[in-house]
Amino acid sequence: MGDDFGAGHRLRDGLLALEPASRTPEVDVIVVGGGISGLATALLLADRGSRVRVLEQAAEPGGNAKSVAWGDLTYAIGAAYFAAPEPGSRLAELYQRVGIAGVKVPKGEVLHDGQLRHGFWDGATHPDAAADLARIRDAWTELLERRYPAIPWDSESWSRSEFERADQMPFDRLLEDLHAPPVLKRFCEHYC
Repeated sequence: MGDDFGAGHRLRDGLLALEPASRTPEVDVIVVGGGISGLATALLLADRGSRVRVLEQAAEPGGNAKSVAWGDLTYAIGAAYFAAPEPGSRLAELYQRVGIAGVKVPKGEVLHDGQLRHGFWDGATHPDAAADLARIRDAWTELLERRYPAIPWDSESWSRSEFERADQMPFDRLLEDLHAPPVLKRFCEHYC
């Protein structure tokens, strides 16, 4: 996720050059870490009248709650969902304050042309690839639901060496062998 956990050791060992300390206003509380817990703590303390300073090693706050970009796709690097808080709880109040209360969590939708859409595997977002997507969906369903062996080994549908060859195959090669359309390769790249 980009965190530099070796910085503390380099600092301890005198290998990390530090900028001269600047004078900062006095504070009542220093919160170490600008992830969601540190930011929520700082907000709560500030609401109660404390003068708070948040120290964060990364270039931007957010911790696991922030996002990064891969090509033209922005995605979360941490939690994929937020648990629904109890109505009226402090957590519900925090969700409201930071703007995530009532955010709909997708269940099987894909983002296409700026909208969440159902039916990716049926070709709803790419009708020209519908037959290929359905074929690959059915092949993967067969593999996962009927062919993939239990552990310990109990498969009669393929030999252990066949399974090991398939299990060790790079995913992009599997997509090539299945003649996956470009839209599925892009979907898998974004999903993974």
